[in-house]
Amino acid sequence: MATKKTTSPTTNQAAEQLKLVALAQELVGRTQLASKLGQSFGGKRNIYEACGYPEVLAFADYDARYQRQDIAKRIVNAYPDATWRRPPQVLEDESDVATKFEKSFTELSTRSRLFHYVLRTDRIAGVGCYAILLLGFNDGAPLGEPVQRATDILYLQPYNEQQAQIHSYEENASNPRYGLPVLYNVKIRRAAGQYTPELVHWTRVIHVADNLEDNDIWGTPRLKAVYNRLQDIETITAGSAEMFWKGGFPGFAFEAEADADMSTQDMDSLQQEISEYVHDLKRYMRVQGVNVRELRPQVANPSAHIEVQVNFISSATGIPKRILSGSELGKLASEQDKENWRDRVDERRLTWAEPIVMRQIVDRLLQVGVLPKVKEYIIRWPEIDTLSEHEEAEIAKIKSDAITTYANSAEAQLLFPPFHFYTKVVGFTPGEANAIIDSADALNDEPPYVQEPDKDA
Repeated sequence: MATKKTTSPTTNQAAEQLKLVALAQELVGRTQLASKLGQSFGGKRNIYEACGYPEVLAFADYDARYQRQDIAKRIVNAYPDATWRRPPQVLEDESDVATKFEKSFTELSTRSRLFHYVLRTDRIAGVGCYAILLLGFNDGAPLGEPVQRATDILYLQPYNEQQAQIHSYEENASNPRYGLPVLYNVKIRRAAGQYTPELVHWTRVIHVADNLEDNDIWGTPRLKAVYNRLQDIETITAGSAEMFWKGGFPGFAFEAEADADMSTQDMDSLQQEISEYVHDLKRYMRVQGVNVRELRPQVANPSAHIEVQVNFISSATGIPKRILSGSELGKLASEQDKENWRDRVDERRLTWAEPIVMRQIVDRLLQVGVLPKVKEYIIRWPEIDTLSEHEEAEIAKIKSDAITTYANSAEAQLLFPPFHFYTKVVGFTPGEANAIIDSADALNDEPPYVQEPDKDA
């Protein structure tokens, strides 16, 4: 009698089983974590349940907030808008002469509106855990195949986490991309509201994830830590609107007098008077046998309650309050707020936007041949904010006052030579300082005085 062979699972089947086990463990872990949120008094009180906070959040929850709630959109967009407002330069070296590489990148980025699409990708990456920027190379190969060689980019398309789900990962532990996505299942936009799912190889994709923690694929949604506060703000503002609506028009109580004998006709007439007063422009009522008493509503100012929520949001996101609720450039913010904000944006540029986004894009364009080969390149970021006309005028006034005070003090000029005053205090260049001194000497008919800068100047 033949012995029946036992078929062992293939390597791929075993890998898929391990994936399912890992996914199940992750879901169980998330469920256990969610069940502990808001628990106090040994589980006897559930604040999340009492306040209506969701315990488990999905992409749809974040996206709904982003699309419909004003401050939520501001939170998601604040860092990307500040980061990419002044795009960086990509340079081959520090010389003033533009190289072939620099000209090629400038021409490509301008023609393809690269930084416009990078900004959009950065925004939607913060709604969920990641986003991708699809690079439409002119290599003619299907999107599911790796890019070998290309000479240009035909289009750029950003997709959010739901539109570009990861299909497979690199499973070879000896591959430098071990554990990273290989293929994405992307819902390609064909027309308004029409999408076609298609596999896309990672070489055609720039993967953008913000607030990374324990992995390089899934970031933390920007609204996650402040989701409850956003719901509180919505509750407070909705309640204040309802309170104003009901309190703006006081209620009335109609009490029949003790000896009043009101017929059905009298009741109908009273009802008509009330209806005309409430719904029409009539501002008086004729009533008989009825006492009218005004019900004064209690209207509270919600500002203090909203400010508490905004304080927590500002603390969690690092966005100063006045920038969070003020103008795009933070013109209403204090100097300290603006300095802190500049530092945070500058840090984001250098630690995330440059290494994670910009170098990923430039390296990919170099690898496939869209940009000329170079040994190395430099990414130079411009100043985050330029001075406004008002700030420039204030600085000019301060300098003018300092110069006037100095010019009127002979003792100050003896103790502190003019050249050093203009260069060290006022901030002029040596050439500008010498020009001012020469002009002053010419007006006084004195021999020109030129103070050469010392080595430490």
